[in-house]
Amino acid sequence: MNITSTTVIRHGEYHTGNAGYRIEYVVLDSKLTRIQANVYEPMDGEEKYLGVISFENGAVSCSLPVPENCSLKDYFGDFEIIMNKIEAESEGRPGK
Repeated sequence: MNITSTTVIRHGEYHTGNAGYRIEYVVLDSKLTRIQANVYEPMDGEEKYLGVISFENGAVSCSLPVPENCSLKDYFGDFEIIMNKIEAESEGRPGK
């Protein structure tokens, strides 16, 4: 059999002081093509869904309310860290 393409889909979680993130990302033929980070506000043992930040084919988009206790730059700062970690991992440099 001739394998013409390889797709890897991974799921994970990441937590910061700003929010919790449930992450799914796709690597197609060793190239990161998509990240979806569902954003949750921690609340005394429960989580409240806030929205999503996505990266797909070089573009970032989001659907998030403007929070009272956290600015959007905090969520996007977290997302940038998540992207850097995933890119490093997919390039064989874990833990960047």
